[in-house]
Amino acid sequence: MGFHKGHKEFHKLDLNEGWEKLPGYPDGIQQKIIAGALDEKGKRGNRTRLLRFAPGVYTTKPFVHDYWEEVFLVSGDLIVGNDGQGRGGEKFQGYTYAVRPPGAFHGPFKSEGSCILLKTHFTRKREFYRRSFCQRLVRNYVEVRWADEIPSDASATELSRFPNF
Repeated sequence: MGFHKGHKEFHKLDLNEGWEKLPGYPDGIQQKIIAGALDEKGKRGNRTRLLRFAPGVYTTKPFVHDYWEEVFLVSGDLIVGNDGQGRGGEKFQGYTYAVRPPGAFHGPFKSEGSCILLKTHFTRKREFYRRSFCQRLVRNYVEVRWADEIPSDASATELSRFPNF
């Protein structure tokens, strides 16, 4: 299991089929893996999945894990920080985003009317790959756009002073 998710051009996702219950989650929360695989115990790989909450479903405890997570609320409502009985918390609507490093506590979660989340999970190993890839991208961009302002061999620390990077 590595970083490769395969090559997938735009294609329609069937949102009626392929959902599965997540172990340890309440009934009414399901996932649909879109690409990749994540070995959480072995701390390898990456995955992209959809997560959906049925109306009124909630979790009761915060989550924490050893991998990076990016979450985009595609549709519906998501309440973050409810108590163990599903009360309270802060409500978010579609088109909101979160990114969490390994070890960050988050949740519990609830949806009053239902929601769909797009989630990407990846291990630290991918973080180094992404940083390296981003550095190459920035260097290429720098050579074209800011050749007079930034040396082409600029380090990540030097590039961090530019707000777009």
